[in-house]
Amino acid sequence: MRHLNRLQLDAALWGVLIGLGLAIAIAACASARQTAAPESAGAEPSMARTDVDPRKQDIIRLSDEIRQWRISSDMTAEPPVDLTQRPEYMQPPIKKIRQCPAQDEPPQDECADVCTLKDDICDNAERICDIADKLGDDEWAREKCKSAKASCKEATDKCCGCLADEKPAAAPTGAGTGSAVH
Repeated sequence: MRHLNRLQLDAALWGVLIGLGLAIAIAACASARQTAAPESAGAEPSMARTDVDPRKQDIIRLSDEIRQWRISSDMTAEPPVDLTQRPEYMQPPIKKIRQCPAQDEPPQDECADVCTLKDDICDNAERICDIADKLGDDEWAREKCKSAKASCKEATDKCCGCLADEKPAAAPTGAGTGSAVH
């Protein structure tokens, strides 16, 4: 009987030791997972370090703002890929991309919000592309500039479309004048 109690005590001790070992292993894995969380949460993996060029950190901040504005205005988080690949949108300077046809009056309330968003997105795009130019042959920065330009183009199209819809339709000529004789 005494031998049986000793075996049970040894088994219990081993169970506690194994359980303690597993608890330590799980805690270590959880700690490593929290350390890696910023990268897996959508942040740029190479940008999580503090030794990154501050200009690239500015690009990330400005790009994130554009992304948030796009989402808050019911646009997709990123511009459509076809916009980022079209040379007619990517070659001209942002000052040209962001222009609407001439308008006589300032936008009304509905279009003012859309056009203010366009201005904000295009301002950030301009800053991103200026930084990308200063970084030279940095492919990552060039891609961020392309994406920002595409966002500017898309926001400009929304603003210009709103302004075009806002203009009163011209009255048809000769219709409804009451000059017809029966």
